[in-house]
Amino acid sequence: MEVEEVKHEGTFLVWRDLCHDVVDWGLKVGFLFDHLKQAARSFFRYKLRPVGSDNYCREVHQLEKSILELRSELARLEEQLDKAQEGLRNQFGNVFCPDIMACILESSWTPQSQATHGLY
Repeated sequence: MEVEEVKHEGTFLVWRDLCHDVVDWGLKVGFLFDHLKQAARSFFRYKLRPVGSDNYCREVHQLEKSILELRSELARLEEQLDKAQEGLRNQFGNVFCPDIMACILESSWTPQSQATHGLY
């Protein structure tokens, strides 16, 4: 079987007539009609697209792809966060609340062993 680009709508009419002939012979080709309809819709949608829409379509496609990648990255990071929080709870129990954790994360030790903190 050979794949060929459809360059004008006459090709669909030829295929439609061929499908009708095959149906007249008694063969069931409903699947072929469905495929032909789908291909024709895509072809005419492409032909009737607004002028200058190609750049916007490419941009939308690229942004959708970026969003998908970022959602995947977000899911991965949220999973890491959940594991870290679970490890903290397992190690220290439910002693820490988020406000205390923020304070602990802001705290540090200076080389002179004096505690400094970023309380605000």
